[in-house]
Amino acid sequence: GGQEQLETFADYLGIPMIVATDGQQLQAALEQLANRKLVLIDTAGMSQRDVRLLQQFQTLKSVGFPIDAYVVLSATAQTGSLNEVVKVFGRSALAGAMITKTDECSELGGLIDLLIKSNLKVGYVSSGQKVPEDIAPARAENLLEKAVSLMEESTRQDEAKSAGRVQKRAVV
Repeated sequence: GGQEQLETFADYLGIPMIVATDGQQLQAALEQLANRKLVLIDTAGMSQRDVRLLQQFQTLKSVGFPIDAYVVLSATAQTGSLNEVVKVFGRSALAGAMITKTDECSELGGLIDLLIKSNLKVGYVSSGQKVPEDIAPARAENLLEKAVSLMEESTRQDEAKSAGRVQKRAVV
């Protein structure tokens, strides 16, 4: 399903898409696209605990081209899981991160803390399902503004719940 979706995006954007299932095919594809300014490589999504993930990463590093690896981090994931993902790759092996699902998250503090502690640059942030409209270059101000907004919203909800409990007690 993911491959078909990428083919649709490539057609929509008028760019080539090549499927490579091993190191040799990847190397051939990169040679074919050598005149391009930017080549994006999407690897199969899998758990950070899947041993094949490390194999994929090693394949990327073995094809003889300088590849900057960016990890995709969901803003809805638990902080512990995000830490695990970064640890699997190793902070020094990653050029940065892409943040997804900022429109669905209830907080961003843990993710921002991880980015700072891991010294990970953020390339892009997505805030919806519409591609490419909902993908934007990352800006620290925007992430921090979103984090503060979510925190304020959570505080308002907590205060409203507390006020509701006080009113119920007064009625009883």
